[in-house]
Amino acid sequence: MFISSQKKLFYSQNIDCLRGVFAVWVLFIHLSIFVVHVQGQAAYPGFLSWINNLLISIFQSSFETHPAVLGFIVLSGYCIHRNGLRTPKDDLRAYSVRRVFRILPVYVLAIIVGVCGFYWASHINLEATQALSATKDISSLLVISKLLGLSAFIPQLHYSSFQGNAPLHTVMVEIWLYILYPIILFFIAPKRNGTILLFILSTLWVGGIIALYMNPQLGGWWHNGSVFGFLPYWWLGASLLDENIRNFIHKKQYHIFIFWLVVTLVLQMEFAKTPLLFEIHKLAFAGLVGCFIILLDHERNEGLFGHIIGRAGYSIYAFHAPILYLMIVYDWHWFIILLTMIFSGIVIYEVIEKKFIGLGKSHIAKHVSRKSF
Repeated sequence: MFISSQKKLFYSQNIDCLRGVFAVWVLFIHLSIFVVHVQGQAAYPGFLSWINNLLISIFQSSFETHPAVLGFIVLSGYCIHRNGLRTPKDDLRAYSVRRVFRILPVYVLAIIVGVCGFYWASHINLEATQALSATKDISSLLVISKLLGLSAFIPQLHYSSFQGNAPLHTVMVEIWLYILYPIILFFIAPKRNGTILLFILSTLWVGGIIALYMNPQLGGWWHNGSVFGFLPYWWLGASLLDENIRNFIHKKQYHIFIFWLVVTLVLQMEFAKTPLLFEIHKLAFAGLVGCFIILLDHERNEGLFGHIIGRAGYSIYAFHAPILYLMIVYDWHWFIILLTMIFSGIVIYEVIEKKFIGLGKSHIAKHVSRKSF
């Protein structure tokens, strides 16, 4: 199924626009909560707070994965496999170099910025900085564990390794998903026409639900920083390249929406707030994201501005938290903070992320030219 799916080599502005929507959605929810927490309700528009609270009640009534983050995960699986590996003869070295240059430099720099931002903001308002960054203090060992991505497998490290930039835990899991991609694709996915992989992913999904029933305190890690929790949704995105699955989801898009709506309404009742229904709710939303991906991924360029934000979506997401809480403790206006987070992410993309992507491509080109002689 995965190996036989056709590659899509064209650039789609629409996919970048969707990524941009997810990035801005994350900014808005953090901006709303953080500004009100420190500066008070009067510092943020009431109607935006109302919208934010409504979205939380719909999507995160038990602090489950933010829908934009879940959308990122599904979209990531799709985009990596979209023009990724298909056979063991594909250049695994080229894939690895592209991923390393694409994600690691920004990840490492964002960790450093998080540490520096925490120290800087702490000198202005220690209590607010600790609350907004979910970090009590900086530990060199915990920074190293964050660099190594250990909390993606060890839930006890989840909260303690935030270290001034909590949203990076999602990126940490992404790195591990990239590492696991060729292993799963070539050694597990082909077994029995994909049924072994489906069994493993289903077992992880069900196992996570059971674990949450047994220990609800695992919820923060499972929903926001667990490689096991994200793996089924990432591979759901990758499966959208299969023609049969694409056709099935396209035909059932209205059924998927109705199913998501019904589960959403049921979850508004207190008795229904259970790990099983939360995970079903996430799965239904992931299906909706799949519908949008199939609908939007075509070669026509719409000339939309959103693709500029979408291209820089990773940098915007990776750096927004320390920028956000640092500017809040300086009592900046919320709209200026929002513009600064977006503008800073775009600048970082152009100056750093894009440069490293180019270096990765140059390294691959040199390797290919050497092999040709």
